[in-house]
Amino acid sequence: MRKPFNTRHLRKGLAMLGCLAAGLSIGCGNGLHEVTGVVLVDGKPAASGVQVLFLPEGNARVATGSVAADGSFVMQTDQKTGVMPGDYIVTLVNSTESIPRPGTPVDESTGSAPRDFFTYSAAVQKLLDKPPTGAGWIPKSYADMQQSPLRVKVPQDGTLLTFEVPANTGDN
Repeated sequence: MRKPFNTRHLRKGLAMLGCLAAGLSIGCGNGLHEVTGVVLVDGKPAASGVQVLFLPEGNARVATGSVAADGSFVMQTDQKTGVMPGDYIVTLVNSTESIPRPGTPVDESTGSAPRDFFTYSAAVQKLLDKPPTGAGWIPKSYADMQQSPLRVKVPQDGTLLTFEVPANTGDN
């Protein structure tokens, strides 16, 4: 004699299948969309260390990325790879990696290392307020969310982005 069909197991199986499908559709269950890209300055990779910031224009969280030597970046939200869906203002902040940190051995070719944190902070602020001109340096306006012309819509604009900017000439 056959046992009667147990619908409880069927309901459990369907519920698990539904949860799995929902989890896959929103990207690992955290709602983030993987976003990568490249920053180009006059057609060449931006300097390593340039910070890419996605500032939400709605109910999302800030996402950040750091440019690698080849100009590429990977965006993260709360230290997790990916970006929440939404509209963002994109800002690009020049790298301060060229400024020696306190306690760094002095490099005779570039000058002396800062003696303390306050000297270092002043040098960083000076670089951000008036970036050097020429190849590889991003104009200051791109670091200001009120002036940056860069916008992105996640996920509609895709997951592989290219931001092309002119080099800082001192007048932009």
